[in-house]
Amino acid sequence: MLMNNQIILWNDEVYRVLCIYKEQVALYPMDSSDSGINIKVLKTAELISAEKNDEIVSQSDIYYDNRAKAVPAFYERHVENNYSLIRTIVEDQSLIFNVRNIKNRIRELCINENNRSKERQIKRLLNIWWRKGQAKGVLIPQFGKKTGRHSCKTKPGRKSKISTNGGTIITEEIRERFDYFCRKNVLKVNGDSLKTAYRLFLNEFLNKHPEVEEKDAPSYHQFTYFYYSEYNIRQRNEARNTKIHFDKDMRALKGSSQDIVIGAGSIYTIDSTPADITLVAEDDHSKIVGRPTLYIVRDVFTTMIVGLTVSFDPAMYKTAADALYIAMISKVEYCRKFGLDITEDMWPAKGIPACVVADNGELAGSRIDVFSSAYHVKITTTVPYRGDQKGIVEETFNALQKSVSSILPGIPDKPGSKKSGYKEKRHEAALTLKDYTKLMLLAAMDVNNHICRTVPKSLPAELAPTPRNLWQWSREQNYTQLREVEDQEKLRLMLLPRFKPTLSRDGLNVNKIRYFCEEGANKGYFDRGIREKRPQNMQIAIDPADISNAWLFPEPQTQPLMSWNCTLASTSRHLEGMTLYEAGLYIGTAAEAKAKAERMADVLGGKIRLEQEKLVRDALKAKPKTSLSVNKQLKQVAQNRKEERIKQESQNPRLNSAHSNKLKKTNGSEKKKQIKLSNDFRYPQSFEDIPD
Repeated sequence: MLMNNQIILWNDEVYRVLCIYKEQVALYPMDSSDSGINIKVLKTAELISAEKNDEIVSQSDIYYDNRAKAVPAFYERHVENNYSLIRTIVEDQSLIFNVRNIKNRIRELCINENNRSKERQIKRLLNIWWRKGQAKGVLIPQFGKKTGRHSCKTKPGRKSKISTNGGTIITEEIRERFDYFCRKNVLKVNGDSLKTAYRLFLNEFLNKHPEVEEKDAPSYHQFTYFYYSEYNIRQRNEARNTKIHFDKDMRALKGSSQDIVIGAGSIYTIDSTPADITLVAEDDHSKIVGRPTLYIVRDVFTTMIVGLTVSFDPAMYKTAADALYIAMISKVEYCRKFGLDITEDMWPAKGIPACVVADNGELAGSRIDVFSSAYHVKITTTVPYRGDQKGIVEETFNALQKSVSSILPGIPDKPGSKKSGYKEKRHEAALTLKDYTKLMLLAAMDVNNHICRTVPKSLPAELAPTPRNLWQWSREQNYTQLREVEDQEKLRLMLLPRFKPTLSRDGLNVNKIRYFCEEGANKGYFDRGIREKRPQNMQIAIDPADISNAWLFPEPQTQPLMSWNCTLASTSRHLEGMTLYEAGLYIGTAAEAKAKAERMADVLGGKIRLEQEKLVRDALKAKPKTSLSVNKQLKQVAQNRKEERIKQESQNPRLNSAHSNKLKKTNGSEKKKQIKLSNDFRYPQSFEDIPD
């Protein structure tokens, strides 16, 4: 059934049903111009018949919103003035079925007001009224709508103050050159300014049109007007900034990270930063040791800080794994190490999450795969330079450090602060690593009690939206993907740093640290000439706090939880009790000392070889020539050897030294006596020569 203001498609034309009165129907063609009155009057029976035959198709009304729009107070006077011009026509329903009567009424209105020029305005308003839906809302002026380009006979807008003809009219040719220089010079990353692009355009324009004077060329204002009207702000921002910068800092935010989680433990985000403080050594507070690394793990759904560690290690897998381990276990024992006695309710965060999101750095590798496969935790890394993808943990650093920055000594200076009157502050450092960790733990518990900006949809109104309350509420309502930690030691073992060892008869070799495994030895993994294939993907987990503790995983892919204990081999027992960092320093220092010793030996060996060659040359020069034959010389070897042996024994330095000491013990009278040594004073040649 047709109704007033309905849009229909009939005979390939779109009409609006203006009025249905008794046996007549008035239709308005939607493609009519605003300059005339074009209304089609038909019999109602004809349209009903066409509707029954499915010749009429109902269409959506694109002007429905304008018709239903309330008239703003600012436009009320303007709308009433326009409506007063057409009131007598649109309110008289009988006129709608006779176009001639409508035209006569328009002439009467113009004659009564003595203004024949209003005829065009009334026709335009009537067409707007009929086309858009016959309501006052359609008469609201549509200012600011961008219209199509049109040719101008005179320059629109502000007149030029220096041009003799009022300014240059922007033709299609000039628009094309405007567009060329805007895209080439301005709309690109690190592009030129509008002023620079305009100068380049002006130079080209004056070269191509020498007949145009400089003062009559297109102005800078015309160039900027084209730029800002032709390209919207989205196009300008996307063109002048890199995709990373635009997506991170400029794009519209359509939602929050809570839209993709269903409860506590759905996603943990982890990140690190150099802490804004300088610390001192534990054993000597006068030693400044620099800035530590702060690691934070935060839950996306509750925004609770679930884990926090501080160390002097850089951002690496070891420190990230420590932070994840702290995030998944109870915080009571951990806080007790730093002198904080808390209860489980004060910091209830514990459990294994469903997903961990980190930078494309310390957790991007195969070392975390063992933990991921053993506990079915999805590890996701963000796009490089997109810190906004884990903004919850990024903003935590500022929240924690700013809350205590006013009371901390030894805060490093920000870049660019070293100006006149600058004073160094790092020497004021007084806190140790343990002190600062305790300070950050207290600050984390404080942040866990702050009011959250975004809350879940089903959160009851009487519950304050703090991270601690959200965590407990999520656990009570089973809005969680957390799993309990059944064995903390096994969890710690899965997160230890892993290495791929090499096998030999000496055992397992990892970064020049050798281990021995009894189970592996019993299976013959270290035997030489083994025909059976050894496991190809062996991994060894080493405790960074004490490298004496190590575990071999023979089949981490198929049996990730099976491990064998390892001990240091005899060649590495001197490293027992060292940390992984200390062992690395020791091995590096030892290798450096060995290299220096080898270099010194090489230098000394070269000098010795030169001396040896000189000795041989001198001996060859000193050897006299003889007339004896070679055969006679060889026959005299035995006799010459005996004589030389007797001569050498008489020159034995030990015997000469003993004889000189004996002389010193004699008295003065005996010293004056001349002592003659026998030529036979030598070692006995046989047992028979030993005197009784």
